Amino acid sequence: MTFKISKQLFIIIISLINLITSDSDDDFIAITSSTTEKTADNRGTTTKCFGELGCIKIDSEWYNEKYRPTNLMPADPELLRTEFLLIRKNYSKPSSVYYNVLTPNEKSIKTSGYKQNEGIFLLIHDFTSNGFSGWIKHLSKVLFQVIPNCNILSVDWRHAAQAPYDQAIANSRVVSLEVINMIRVLKKNHEFKLNKLHIVGHGIGAHIAGYVGELLPGIKKITGLDPSGPRFEGMPPSVRLDPTDATYVEVLHTDAFFKIHQGSRQNFGHTDFFINDADIQPGCPVDQSLTDLLSVSRNSLTNGEILPGCSHKRSYKYFIESLEKESCSFLGIRCKNFADFVQGICTSCKEDSCRTFGLITYKSNYNGSYFLQTASKRPYCLFQYKITLHVKGSKPIYSGYFKFILIDVNHMVTTSSSSISRNFKRGNDNSLVFYAGNPEMDSIKAVKIGWYEKPSIFCILECKQFINVEKVEISRINSNIDNLSLSQLCPKDGLTEIENGDYLEFFPCN
Repeated sequence: MTFKISKQLFIIIISLINLITSDSDDDFIAITSSTTEKTADNRGTTTKCFGELGCIKIDSEWYNEKYRPTNLMPADPELLRTEFLLIRKNYSKPSSVYYNVLTPNEKSIKTSGYKQNEGIFLLIHDFTSNGFSGWIKHLSKVLFQVIPNCNILSVDWRHAAQAPYDQAIANSRVVSLEVINMIRVLKKNHEFKLNKLHIVGHGIGAHIAGYVGELLPGIKKITGLDPSGPRFEGMPPSVRLDPTDATYVEVLHTDAFFKIHQGSRQNFGHTDFFINDADIQPGCPVDQSLTDLLSVSRNSLTNGEILPGCSHKRSYKYFIESLEKESCSFLGIRCKNFADFVQGICTSCKEDSCRTFGLITYKSNYNGSYFLQTASKRPYCLFQYKITLHVKGSKPIYSGYFKFILIDVNHMVTTSSSSISRNFKRGNDNSLVFYAGNPEMDSIKAVKIGWYEKPSIFCILECKQFINVEKVEISRINSNIDNLSLSQLCPKDGLTEIENGDYLEFFPCN
């Protein structure tokens, strides 16, 4: 007996097999089309109710001529078909995980493997993605290593997350009501407490987390992984993720460059990390980072394809690595802006001026923007050193940049260069953050310092350009080595001059 299957069904089957067996952070899954709902009347108030889930209201607060000129009505839950996936360890195959579909009823919860009295990590994917995405699988495996008995729930809202973008963000509000309903069932029948809930949302998923937190006060923590910018930035707190949505809200910004971006430069949390200034991330090709979300249609992607965006996806790669690598912490330094950070104005960790992301929470009032840099490939985390240069000379200001080669007592060598020109003043008030990869340096026994500046326009034939550095001080910012003192290094025989394009070697001062 023979069976014939359609080409569409064949693609779906193959996609599911690839998805479940893949270890990639960027997977795909076959999806089906959904309808686009009518546009809400932005001049008044429009309300749509969904039975026991509750109602959604669109009023003037949801409309802005510049930032949100369009509001579509969400589709009904029956069309969206949101599912909750309880992710469990696969003891026979540690590289894999199990997925159990969880519904808000007693039988499903009792037979699913849900662990009462344990905390919950709720993971919410982005536009055009799905609840089986590689990053969700990868993060789950890491969380089980760190907190073996935790519950991990993935919200699979793939049908609601399809293009066009405006329909997906409308549908996301219904998804938030479904999440709230599930949590309320767990609270009512299984003694679950909101102070044990950590929601991790990527893109639009970060704003879904915000909607949940607005209606369920007391959530322990929300991590926003590069929250979507278009239609959210510039809008009131009720429309987007904001600090009131959980006891602690941390945000990782990785894609907010040019006019076409998936993320945002707006602060959405208590602590907003602008990683590599939320510019094109190191190692990301430009053509894989520029995506106009508003122009994506159902015909833009092949069946089951996830929207590209290298820089946007780096947010979850950094977050996952922050849990994997205990030897190196992604430490952000609080600063007014990236320009001040590059100029070395912010190099201290005093008064809670440094924070990291992951599972930690902060309770102090020192909220704001935190800046850090990463490597271009795994491991992305870099060790940070504060370098202070004592400059002498006849000029009050020198403009250029330094290159450093550090050598420790174990003969390990590391190099770094900002390649961004800045001003260095005469005196000892010249600090900067030096980033270096593994391994972390032990006590520094020598450093080679190179000086680079643009040729002077006043030089007609030859012009000697140089800077005089009489001492350099090196200290650790995110060190894991105890009892390391400040390293002070000086040039030999009092020779302090470093010519443009040349290096000078420094050794421990006598």
